[in-house]
Amino acid sequence: MPRRARVLGIVLAAIGVAVLLGFGGVALQGSGEFRQAQLVRQRNPGNAMHDLQFFVASSQLAFLVAGAALGGLLALNGATLILLGRLAEQVEPGAR
Repeated sequence: MPRRARVLGIVLAAIGVAVLLGFGGVALQGSGEFRQAQLVRQRNPGNAMHDLQFFVASSQLAFLVAGAALGGLLALNGATLILLGRLAEQVEPGAR
């Protein structure tokens, strides 16, 4: 059982890091689009088209940041399973 917990923890941590890096990278690339929409909206207050463009850019950025945060939490769960596997191995040294 401790071995299964460690293997599952490694898999979850790897998936979590991959999701974190994927969403984080796309969010960094999309931040320029958000800044541009923000500047255009500030220069043209009350323009419905620019307000909509800013809303779409901010929604995309919020989705990407939330995905990166969830990837980090998944990696944290994987690390916790790895530590629990090690702890269970210390409690039951013969269990492999």
